[in-house]
Amino acid sequence: MNLGEEKLKQFIRENNIDATHFHFEKSVKTVADAIEVSGASLDEIIKTIIFKSSGGPVAAIVSGKFRASKRRIEEAVGEAVTIASPEETLEMVGYPAGGVPCIGHSAKLVVDPLIFEQKYVFTGGGSLQALVKISTDEIRKLNPIIKRIRGKKSN
Repeated sequence: MNLGEEKLKQFIRENNIDATHFHFEKSVKTVADAIEVSGASLDEIIKTIIFKSSGGPVAAIVSGKFRASKRRIEEAVGEAVTIASPEETLEMVGYPAGGVPCIGHSAKLVVDPLIFEQKYVFTGGGSLQALVKISTDEIRKLNPIIKRIRGKKSN
């Protein structure tokens, strides 16, 4: 287990979050990998994509079956955004691209309402070999901006 996973597990414990951390031997970097390794359905997988803005990092949270719409994210936060590179993602939130959780960092959260159709979802687990199963009620408690930010379906 790496430092990102440990940091996230500590955040979950200290904040009494309804979530379970899972570490896998195989990579769960992609949505397809996460489904295969975890047994979750496509509807239960969410992606946390980090964007840069003048106000700091923005975490766009969408269903695994969709891309995040840059234009819709900009409308939600009221400023221009650009997608962060993998290096910038790690620097800004402390987790690698492909393993970024929806919790445990200070990025401004923008959540697509479609994820709330599920009781629990799987998000990045702090590394490329981990996932967190979290109650969507816990995500709602973070007071995110809730707005349709999904774009086209992913392949």
